[in-house]
Amino acid sequence: PSTTSATTGPPPKLCLVCSDEA
Repeated sequence: PSTTSATTGPPPKLCLVCSDEA
């Protein structure tokens, strides 16, 4: 998982690295 896009990064809509909405 990512550390920047998961906490203080872009929203899950623009998050291509975080597997939160995968």
